[in-house]
Amino acid sequence: MSTEAPEPERIQLRGDGRRAQLLTVAATVALAAFAFTAGFPALWWAGTRLGLNPVHAATIPIVIDLGLVTFALVSAILRSRHRRATAETWSMIALTGLSVAVQVTHALTIDPAAWLPAAVGASLPLVVLFSSHSALRAVLADAPRRSLARKTRAAESAATVTKPATVRPVAALADAAAPRKPATVKQPVEPTMSLAEAVAEVRAGRLSVRGASAASGESRYAIGQARDQAA
Repeated sequence: MSTEAPEPERIQLRGDGRRAQLLTVAATVALAAFAFTAGFPALWWAGTRLGLNPVHAATIPIVIDLGLVTFALVSAILRSRHRRATAETWSMIALTGLSVAVQVTHALTIDPAAWLPAAVGASLPLVVLFSSHSALRAVLADAPRRSLARKTRAAESAATVTKPATVRPVAALADAAAPRKPATVKQPVEPTMSLAEAVAEVRAGRLSVRGASAASGESRYAIGQARDQAA
């Protein structure tokens, strides 16, 4: 009888699960907080170099790093909605470059040959930027494309709106059901007098040329010719 040790239970994280998102946000927030704490002295030093008192100089790191995170948040939200974020992106880049410059200047002011500490200090604003931006992109859901959303709304409206049936009035239905009268066909009129009689009536003045033509069935030209020959 073989006895096998049970396999240890594995912790499984779904990429789109809430637990994975919470862990990602917690790790990136902690990373950004540590980077902010490490870069705080250099930015505070820059505030004192501006002539601010120590209390007011302490707001410089908050303004720069918090502004960096804010612009990263707005940029990520706009991009998730498939909109441009040019101004926010450039503002984020400007704050990051300013913070990097302050970190490098502070390190080289303490020791002009300390290029390695200057490089470490320059990486701190980049860590704040990329950690906050990555956390936001992991949490935010992409909005549907405008064309797809427009087609979806059009399909839904077409499915919900039905064309009303055309109601014909009762009089129109009655006229359609009534039998149609046969078309009347004109019967040819038979002549009531001959050509000679028609000419005699014209010469006597009792009929006009037109009336004689209608009564005899002859043309007015023929009646006129016969009248002139009889004269």
